[in-house]
This record gives sequence, C-alpha cells and structure tokens, in this order.
Amino acid sequence: MVATIDSGYEGFLATPMSVFEQLRLDELQQISRTLVLANGEILTSKGTYATLRLPHLAAKLDGFVETYQGLDEIILGVQALSHFNATLDYCSRRVTLRTCP
Repeated sequence: MVATIDSGYEGFLATPMSVFEQLRLDELQQISRTLVLANGEILTSKGTYATLRLPHLAAKLDGFVETYQGLDEIILGVQALSHFNATLDYCSRRVTLRTCP
C-alpha cells in the first residue's frame, strides 16, 4: 500500500473506511475524535489503536488509526513520522524513510 505523508496531520495514521474495514479495525472498540482540517472544516473520526508494521524498515509502531467519511487515501501523520528520518529529494521526486538511530 502507498501512503501520503502529511506533516500537517498531527495524528498517527488515517485510512479510508474500506481499508479500515479490511483490516477489521471496525471490530475493535472505537473512539471518536474531532478533527479540524487546514481549511477549517470540522470532522468526526472514529478509530482504535493498532500496530503499523513496515517490514522493509524493520519497524513496528503502535498508534491510533482512524477513519472518517470521505477520506480516500492513506495518510501517515506526524506521530508516526516522528520515529523516522525522512529525506525529501525534490530533484528525483522521492521521499526516503529510515528508522531513527
């Protein structure tokens, strides 16, 4: 799966409802949150705690995974990114993640 890195999203991980359900996260106890988007729009999300595994980085992180109506991409937020060294190469249009030393 491909995720969008969003340094403006303070959360851990957000997924479309279909991915959330495929992972069976909807079967776990849900917590509701209120999100304020950059444009000022207010949304209510639902989510639960889960483990994010990135085998190619040998990384395993626990965090709050949420979803909300209309979300159509996987978003990797600041809480997850804080565990990585991210290199943004504008020339090659590439982002490289490495685990923190």
